[in-house]
Amino acid sequence: MFPDLKENKKKYLRWLSFLALVIAVAVIQNTPNLLPRIGTAGAAPVLVLCICTAMFDAELPGAFLGLAGGILWDVAAMRGSGYHAVFFFLACFGVSFLLRHYMRNNFLSALVLCAAGTVLHHFFYWLFFFVFTGVDGAGYLLLHSTLPGILYTLIFTPIFYFPVRSIARALPDPDKGR
Repeated sequence: MFPDLKENKKKYLRWLSFLALVIAVAVIQNTPNLLPRIGTAGAAPVLVLCICTAMFDAELPGAFLGLAGGILWDVAAMRGSGYHAVFFFLACFGVSFLLRHYMRNNFLSALVLCAAGTVLHHFFYWLFFFVFTGVDGAGYLLLHSTLPGILYTLIFTPIFYFPVRSIARALPDPDKGR
């Protein structure tokens, strides 16, 4: 009935595993008071997880998994509806493209890409939704919430990179080499 399903069982199981991880982490991130806050800074583990999963996938599957993670964040976000989905889609596509064509996939590249993605995400979020909208105290917010939030988010890189790598090695994608 589904000949493609039998041939690509590992690929679909891999995508399902990554999607289940993204959903679980999104629930943890979006549940109030489940992840501790450092001062006013909160963590964004869904961003790091989506970037880590994009490192082990082709461009389109990685981008759409990022889109799913962004949508899950946007559902619970107070502002910026659609921002996270668009940013995650583009970031995960870019990460997959870079790793497929120009970079090696190792922990150092994961740190660099997660740091770049987190800094860009948080900075543009601060710029679009606090500076451009004229929120009072945007500079204070940058120093006391956005910058510590970036550092807090990067703590999740080793927590997610190694399990995602294990899943990717256990369930290899036959299309990845193409």
